[in-house]
Amino acid sequence: SMALPILNYIPFSVSLAVVYLLNALLAFAAVVLVDKLISHDIEAKHALILSVVSFFAVPLVVPFVGAFDKGASIILSFVSWVILGEIILQSDRTTKLKVLVIAFAVYYLLSIFVTDSLYAVLRRYISF
Repeated sequence: SMALPILNYIPFSVSLAVVYLLNALLAFAAVVLVDKLISHDIEAKHALILSVVSFFAVPLVVPFVGAFDKGASIILSFVSWVILGEIILQSDRTTKLKVLVIAFAVYYLLSIFVTDSLYAVLRRYISF
């Protein structure tokens, strides 16, 4: 068969994709929460697009471009987060950056405490 041999080396699974999706939703919640506290300028759909692209799509694509390191995934997610935030979010630059940095910090702290344990639980139920 003509299976893609690189897929044998890429750390990818359905449970990991579910974790990335949940991470994206955590990031979305962080943006909405921080925006409510700081600016009230961000539309929910823009925050959702920002979160899904940065914390679902980017981590799924990163291994396919040869970056298998978790740190590279976090850095690329953050870079896409800031770039997309600048493009998508409607607000002055200072407010956007405050919301983006604080929301990323909230998301990152949550992901430290939630992601690994959630992944461990999901691996028990979704073994592929």
